[in-house]
Amino acid sequence: MKIRLKPKTFGPIRVHVDVDGVLSEVPGAEGRSALESPVDAVLYGLGACIGKSIHLAAGSGVAVGPIDVVVTAEKAEDLPSRVARFDVRVAPGFTEDDATAADLLAKAKKICTVSNTLNADVTLSLAD
Repeated sequence: MKIRLKPKTFGPIRVHVDVDGVLSEVPGAEGRSALESPVDAVLYGLGACIGKSIHLAAGSGVAVGPIDVVVTAEKAEDLPSRVARFDVRVAPGFTEDDATAADLLAKAKKICTVSNTLNADVTLSLAD
């Protein structure tokens, strides 16, 4: 018999990156903080990395305004307990046109160390 877990959504966690690339957490209406749970911390890390990666992708050739990122996740409904899917939404308006924004998002996804890391194997052991 396959065990099914209750559906659960994590987040939203909101991240703001100013024009200089400085990060800040934006408290949501629900008052959640990225430090409330380990999963929320991962969501913050992912949103922050995508925001910073947009700045890296733009380089000095594209003007980038403030970036607002909202990250949510859905828990898998089977074992082992894990996140099945992340949803990262970047508010429009951080560049002059949608084509440039789409290009920067694609580049940011490739650059983002956190999103790339979510595909990695994890080893766990007792420290010496």
